Amino acid sequence: MGAVTYPNQEVKDFIAQNLVPVQLLHDKKPESDDLNVRWTPTVIILDSEGHEHNRTVGFLPPDKFIPSLILGIGKMHFDRDRFEEAIGQFENILEKYPASDAAP
Repeated sequence: MGAVTYPNQEVKDFIAQNLVPVQLLHDKKPESDDLNVRWTPTVIILDSEGHEHNRTVGFLPPDKFIPSLILGIGKMHFDRDRFEEAIGQFENILEKYPASDAAP
């Protein structure tokens, strides 16, 4: 993902506007064990308390990566009973990325 997805300007802009990115090597201990990272790339959406709300494992190109991130953000809102925000995220996927794996 470092050669294709992360350098993509749309991906960089989305991450900068919506997330706090943290990159760890798979063998970074104890964090990789605490987060159960066994394969790279593994992208985990955590809330401010460190609770996991979504996990994506494996390479995704930019057009699939962004909707996956939006899904994770929506699931985080849903899990925290922020239903209006969750619906907004899910509708965003359907509007902008209807053919993505995140849409169903």
